[in-house]
Amino acid sequence: MKFFLKIYFITFIKIILGCLPPGGLYNPTYSYQYGAVPQSYYGASSLYYPHHRTAYRSQQAQSDTVLADDAGNLNCPSFSKKCKWSNTNEDELEWNILAASEEGLRQLSQLTSFTSAPDPDSAAVITTTGPRNGWESGYLLSDPIPCMKTPITITITAWRSSSNGINDQPQLQVCARNVGTTYAPTNCVPILFKNGITTTVEIQPPEEGNNGVQLVIIGNNFVAPQGSSLFIQDIQVDNANQECGEEHDVPANTIDDDGNALTKGSQTFNVKSAKYNVKQIVSKKSQSSTTVLDDICSTLSCNPAQSADCKWYTQGAQSWEKGQSSRRSNPLTGVQVSPFEGEKFLVASFNTRKPTSYVMSSEIVTIPRDLGRTLYYCFYEFINTYGSKISLCQDGEGTNCFYESENPKASDLLERNRQWNYKCVPLPIGQYEVYLIGQNSGENLGDIGFAASKVTTDAEGLNDIC
Repeated sequence: MKFFLKIYFITFIKIILGCLPPGGLYNPTYSYQYGAVPQSYYGASSLYYPHHRTAYRSQQAQSDTVLADDAGNLNCPSFSKKCKWSNTNEDELEWNILAASEEGLRQLSQLTSFTSAPDPDSAAVITTTGPRNGWESGYLLSDPIPCMKTPITITITAWRSSSNGINDQPQLQVCARNVGTTYAPTNCVPILFKNGITTTVEIQPPEEGNNGVQLVIIGNNFVAPQGSSLFIQDIQVDNANQECGEEHDVPANTIDDDGNALTKGSQTFNVKSAKYNVKQIVSKKSQSSTTVLDDICSTLSCNPAQSADCKWYTQGAQSWEKGQSSRRSNPLTGVQVSPFEGEKFLVASFNTRKPTSYVMSSEIVTIPRDLGRTLYYCFYEFINTYGSKISLCQDGEGTNCFYESENPKASDLLERNRQWNYKCVPLPIGQYEVYLIGQNSGENLGDIGFAASKVTTDAEGLNDIC
């Protein structure tokens, strides 16, 4: 009896050992059924920790600028290796390594239109299980580079899930922005790719190319009812290793003068300069008519988004930002185009349903009573968000205004989409600061755009005094 028990026990042990992978109870190279996710995905340099919403790696220190002689530093052939790209907390969605994303692998297994497929060990993915707002996105930020004076090219291989129409497909774009800015990138380039086909695009430098710069890969438009997925792998970046000269001094009265440029947005207008925070109205005596007109012209005709010499200053906590063509925004209510080619503009972005105001004030202007003619202030405005308006006033509270835009009707929004309007309004007689106020009642999300044009002597804007 004991002999048969020994034979049974030995046979049982051999059967168990025969079912296990070689080398013990766990071997990550044996199979994904036994080994689950390879251990390398759980390291400090991985895109995915054992948590579905955890970032690729901790957001790099803002001061960790890549050395200029570190050639090819932004290339990333595989996200399971140590790549200089990371998630950020300023977006709504996250990039994860495909092999460690259960939802990503599930959606990948259901795709049949691929001639080639993403490598689970190398690709990163954004997935959704249902419809999301079109502007909800996932950012992938590169480590900072010291400067970007000339365009950079970036090559990516990408795939996306199929949908009922082109408007329901996830979109991919790449941008460049200054380190530390809190504003959405404004020079984004869409990546028009086909599944599995490597695509190359050229990115223009951001506004402050001599300062630290980060590349941003953005995935958005995950609106499909059944959920969506966007896969990328094998990032190649050319011309990131540029020679950086001396940094240009930024005028303290127009750009944020905070000394820590790596943690403060470089495109915000200065709100701290004591020289301009409290401005006293001083009488200007014995000025000739020509001098008065020159002062009015130089102050009001100057576009603060275009020139650093404009005499306009932010008032309050909300700061107008500088915009340019192809900026990333809501396609229905955002400002994505310039009033005319190459012109920059001011943007007030309303990203919450809380009523908000953006206020800027000009230097003091004097409109004399004895000038003998009416002066008109001409400008471009972009309003395509119901419940928002632009006001030009003589006070920051908006109680003494000489212009208020019309609130667009819901029925007009599609017709007015992506259109700038040109306005000329009479300037009141007196000595005052002109306050530009952008307001939103909180009903809808979107942008307001404004671009100063000129001062004229006619309501049609033909007779420029400048």
